[in-house]
Amino acid sequence: MPADLSAVFPNGPVALYGPLLKAARAEEHARELIQRLDTWRAGPCYGLESEPHPEDPNRVTATVARLDELPQDVPVVLGEIVYLLGSALDQLICALMRRQGKSCSDTSFPIRGTEKEFETALGKLRSLAPSDIATLRRLRPFKDGDRLLWAIRKLTNRDKHQLLLAVAATKQVRFEGQARTPPGDVIPGLRVEAWNASEPLSRLVVGDTFDFPKPSELLEARLQVFVAFDEPEIFGSDLVVTGSFNLRAIQRVRDVIGLF
Repeated sequence: MPADLSAVFPNGPVALYGPLLKAARAEEHARELIQRLDTWRAGPCYGLESEPHPEDPNRVTATVARLDELPQDVPVVLGEIVYLLGSALDQLICALMRRQGKSCSDTSFPIRGTEKEFETALGKLRSLAPSDIATLRRLRPFKDGDRLLWAIRKLTNRDKHQLLLAVAATKQVRFEGQARTPPGDVIPGLRVEAWNASEPLSRLVVGDTFDFPKPSELLEARLQVFVAFDEPEIFGSDLVVTGSFNLRAIQRVRDVIGLF
């Protein structure tokens, strides 16, 4: 953490250093977790058993025979990250209230489920400067508005008051091969990857089976493993990769603070 807080937010008022320092701490947690999960994946975290495809000699059938458990504290660390982000937003409101010479007891950033609920919560912050209220309205911090801010609050509340956040090992099939020129000549030292980016993630569990093209010098199929939130009440049927979500959420909170 920089000793000179102006390095964190050089153009901002001192009152906003607290929220920004919380966001910075959240980023430290997030990047440490990404590194730990990269190490877990590189283990490798899974093992496959392959056999010839019963009908197609150019394909193989692979079965997931082993899947290492995720580090047990992953849900705890994820909870700490979203808590820091939610706290940064709440402290932002407190700083804005104090800027007006008002008490900030029993105040919080007005993230709500619906626009109507948001307007009700905003009414309790009428001591804020009109320009700050207008900025909050433009943010639309409710489910059908800024869904990322809404998800931060939902994850925070779930972790604080209900259960540890649910996560799952997930997969996407990728293909890796030797890079070649259009005539087909090998490009030494260069390999390429290809995958269907629109393919949704799916859970990775022991016993899963896959049909792959038979490995060759030209093409080899492999699994790309991710760790994702498994929270259908918040993300629906989507499995949302924790690392990318955390970094997007951190940047969003910083952007929000920067508006004030």
